[in-house]
Amino acid sequence: MRCRLPSLTVSLALPLLFLTAGCTDAATPEPTPEEALYLRFCAVCHGADGRTVPGMASTPHLNSQGLLTVVDDAFLTASIARGRPGENGRDKPGTKMSVYGEEHGGPLSSEEIAQIVRHVRTWQTAPSVELPPYRARGDPDNGRTVYTLCVPCHGQDGWSTTAPSLAGRTLQETASDAFLRHAVLHGRPGTAMPGFRLSEQDLADLIAFVRTLYQPAVRP
Repeated sequence: MRCRLPSLTVSLALPLLFLTAGCTDAATPEPTPEEALYLRFCAVCHGADGRTVPGMASTPHLNSQGLLTVVDDAFLTASIARGRPGENGRDKPGTKMSVYGEEHGGPLSSEEIAQIVRHVRTWQTAPSVELPPYRARGDPDNGRTVYTLCVPCHGQDGWSTTAPSLAGRTLQETASDAFLRHAVLHGRPGTAMPGFRLSEQDLADLIAFVRTLYQPAVRP
């Protein structure tokens, strides 16, 4: 009996050892190169899973079907490369996302940014929404009145500490009128922004006013 116990112990322990090793590997897979770049440069604010870190109120959820289904890769690429609120700065409070594109003085090449965009796209589960051609032809003076609905979150002048800034150069130059219209009508599911039931004229007036919020920096 004394000779058999050690062999019995080893025979039971070896399968358990392999089983434990297998579970560990399955629970902690190595990140892909795309995910590794995202975790290094983006996760600190946007969260490892694309759901914004608590306390970062002005940082949008990237893992949101309401966002991913209406933006194209060019929009995501420009946002990463140029940062927010924009290259003009303006020294105002608001979303403070650094510039990441090499061509703008950041640390990432165009291929590395493309890798991050590909990783973000892995979160999209719903089909993309094709926004119809739309150009807001409204009255910004009336739009200022409609904009009072937006002031509590986006700020009187479009610069905010509790929601994405609307006055930043990057957003203004990459977000189409159709994109803004869709965002107002449908909101951002999973965030504090609801959809607003506005008439087509009020929508056009609101977007016309939002366009006045961006004031290009005066360069010497």
